[in-house]
Amino acid sequence: MVKTVADKSDTEDRIDIQKGIIEAMITDLAQAIMTRFNETPAGDALRAVLTGGLWFTQAKPDQAFPYAVFRWDGSNIDEICGGQNQRLETATITVEVFSNNDDGGTEVFDAVEKFMDHFDWCELTYPSDILGDELVTNGDFAVENIGSEWTYNTPWFWQTAGDSYARIDGPAGLGNLVQTLAITSGKLYRVSFDVSTSESAPIPLSGLLGGESFNAANGSNSVDVTCGSTDLDIIFRGGANAGKYIGLNNISVKELDHRYSHIAFKRNSIVNRGKLDNIWMIEIEYEAMFSH
Repeated sequence: MVKTVADKSDTEDRIDIQKGIIEAMITDLAQAIMTRFNETPAGDALRAVLTGGLWFTQAKPDQAFPYAVFRWDGSNIDEICGGQNQRLETATITVEVFSNNDDGGTEVFDAVEKFMDHFDWCELTYPSDILGDELVTNGDFAVENIGSEWTYNTPWFWQTAGDSYARIDGPAGLGNLVQTLAITSGKLYRVSFDVSTSESAPIPLSGLLGGESFNAANGSNSVDVTCGSTDLDIIFRGGANAGKYIGLNNISVKELDHRYSHIAFKRNSIVNRGKLDNIWMIEIEYEAMFSH
């Protein structure tokens, strides 16, 4: 494809990918910390003193005291991933605990102590889905059957007017749309594809990956399928009813690795403390260490 002025450069594409990776990491981290806090019983010492709760990035303007806010200190992809495999290794987390109790700081120090009891050297676990490389060739049907990646029989045909896609018009018998892939029996794959149709649900279209069946619905589809045999094909099988059509596009198959990543917290220091406008604040800095 020849790039036009409106197309993004390769550098811009990489930046977008890196931003997406960092945003996903931030989401994983925030969810893990909030889950640990929310799973503590209501009568727990931390929840009892930190009655205003724990917030990510910013509390509500009218939030009752005392409360805590944690944030991810800004980093770029190389700093937090060590430049290898785009995997998160370490990041700096800052926690600020606030109190408006005019008690000389007793309440805010108590809240900080309870927080550190829960989050010093603790380990959190969260699910992380890792997708492999694209295994489908010409999944957007941009070029009709280029290199014979796809094999098909009637009633499937290439729709070339406007957006290219594979299509069935009814009435017709069943037909197969097939591509052989580099898949392995027993491995898990994420299969995604778009369906446009005038059929009523359920639509007369289904799929097979390595002999394992999956369903199709109108619109965007994403299903996780375990390759069930030594068969190396992805197959879409269907046949539209009289006066109906089925369109199929943007087919993707990627190996899916369900991982559980671990976050261990190490407190670096209490980096700031003080009182401003009758609000006590203590700031704690943590190093979050991630493993996969």
